Parts: sequence; structure tokens; C-alpha cells
Amino acid sequence: MRKWQQSGEWCHQRESEHDLQYAVTVGEVPDMTGVPRLTVDVHGSLMRYERDAVSQLLASGRHADLGTGWARASLHWSLRLQLIVDAGGRGNLVSQARSVPAVTDAGKTGPYIASSPLDHLLQPARLFHTWEHGAASLAAVQDYLVSRLAAAIEPAAMSAIDA
Repeated sequence: MRKWQQSGEWCHQRESEHDLQYAVTVGEVPDMTGVPRLTVDVHGSLMRYERDAVSQLLASGRHADLGTGWARASLHWSLRLQLIVDAGGRGNLVSQARSVPAVTDAGKTGPYIASSPLDHLLQPARLFHTWEHGAASLAAVQDYLVSRLAAAIEPAAMSAIDA
């Protein structure tokens, strides 16, 4: 979390929090037919929070409270990778991706300077675009991870079956 203050005639006291997390679990999970399979689950989450308290410097040297605005967004995706051996003994890496809609909330107290604190503080269109198309996006992780794991796992599975 970062906190800072911008001084001048209009004083802004800002708080900003950015929490990006990934979790990877490996285990055996039943596939669509109920057979336990080696499974890798990857989860990504991003939480952003912004708060802005505004005041105005009066001629008397005191500050007049002009309200506070806050906004929060939570974004999540998950990717499941399963190693499935077909009837011919060939190993295949099957992936299932799931992305859920963003959860947002925002509010303000007093005569805050923006009618929409969510748009003013978080710029959700830009945030969502970066989450969906950036280096940490589900598509980027899926493209990179699935291709590399498939290249590594499938030959190893084939050699184990041939042995």
C-alpha cells in the first residue's frame, strides 16, 4: 500500500493498494469421466483499491473538507491442466480456462470532486484491458504455460509408457 499527499490550494490525501497473486497447486483430480488424473491448477487474482480525500486550503490557512472517494476492483481467472493418456497410450495435456467478470464497488462521502469515483480513481476500462491482454493475462499464461508443459510432459509420458 502506498500513501501520499499532494499539497497546494487543493490537497489530496491518497491511498493506493495493488495486490497481484498467483497460486499453483498440483494433485490428482478426476477428469470428465471420473478417472483421477495428474492436475495442475493455476489461479490469478488482482485487487486494486484507491482512496482520495480532498480538501481546499482557505484564506484563513485552514482546510475545508471536500469529501472522499474510493474505488475497488477484484479480478480473477483460473486454469486447469490435466495429463490424459488416450487409448493408444499417447499423453495429451488438456486445459480448461475460466475467467469471471470483475467485481467492482465504489463510493464517496461529502461533495467529492468526481461523480463516479470508480471511473475517476481506477480507470476500469484500462485496468480490465491490461488484465485481459497483458503479460499476466489468462491468455498469455495459458499460451506460455500450456505450450511449454505440453512440450515437456508429453514426451516424458510417452517414454514412461514405452518403458
